[in-house]
Amino acid sequence: MGKSVYSKFACAAIWFVSVVTLLGQSMERSFSRMDLLDKTREITSEDRLRYQVLEEQSPAVILNSDSEGQIRFPPLMESIPVTGKTCYDLARELKALLEVDFFYRATVIVEVAESSFREHVTVFGEVQRRGRMLLAGDGSITTISQAIAQMGGFLPGANLKEVTVVRKNADNPEKEDRITVNMDEIVNEGNVALDIPLQGDDVIIVGRQEEMGGRYSVLGAVNSPGLYIIEEEELTVSDAILLAGGFTEVARESRVKLTRQIEDSDESETFYINVKRVLEDGDRREDMLIKPDDIINVSEKIIVF
Repeated sequence: MGKSVYSKFACAAIWFVSVVTLLGQSMERSFSRMDLLDKTREITSEDRLRYQVLEEQSPAVILNSDSEGQIRFPPLMESIPVTGKTCYDLARELKALLEVDFFYRATVIVEVAESSFREHVTVFGEVQRRGRMLLAGDGSITTISQAIAQMGGFLPGANLKEVTVVRKNADNPEKEDRITVNMDEIVNEGNVALDIPLQGDDVIIVGRQEEMGGRYSVLGAVNSPGLYIIEEEELTVSDAILLAGGFTEVARESRVKLTRQIEDSDESETFYINVKRVLEDGDRREDMLIKPDDIINVSEKIIVF
């Protein structure tokens, strides 16, 4: 009888130790995954972050920071400042917050998305290849002539004398600056002083000689971004979106930005159009007519699944 009780007690003790050991191993595995996060590189406002809570068993999401360098990490309701923190520090901070109301234990993974490590520029118009190209990640400078060469060079009939670089305004990110570059002097006359260095998110637009002034650009989250010819008198922003293949799944349809050069000025003005309302409700009151050299830019939603 005594041996039987002892055996049962011994079995129970072994079972308890096994369970504790397994739980400890599980916690060790979870925490070791977080310990592998980057502890050196500080997050910048331009970074896109890959975020996942392993206990949710859901795919990671890509999150962008707002103008103040903050991000809302679901299911948290408040935005969290991210700039200046490492991925490891931010993950530990989020873990503590999530374990207050949402999880008994949260294994938080925060990583800088690959596309954020290197900046890019976009080239449209009369070049051999159109689209995005990555800038050098080693701190070296890429000039406009180097970028066009990497995209295969100019097509026949390209207007080399008036190549446009669209760049975010340093003081107001809601505005854009336009820089006109005479590539003919750079390429054919060797005037390297005009070969400006590029910055992240620059857009280079190369038009045709015989069609300058009759084109517009559609950039961002559309299926066929590029440089288009105005072929009808009353072409609107919603028409331009449809001609560019329509919105992608991640497009911010309710806030499409139209940038227009102010006549006889180096400055531009910006308009925002709710194209979603135009297309779904037929409310065309804010559907502006396109003018030559207009730039339509469709941004992505803050959260990308």
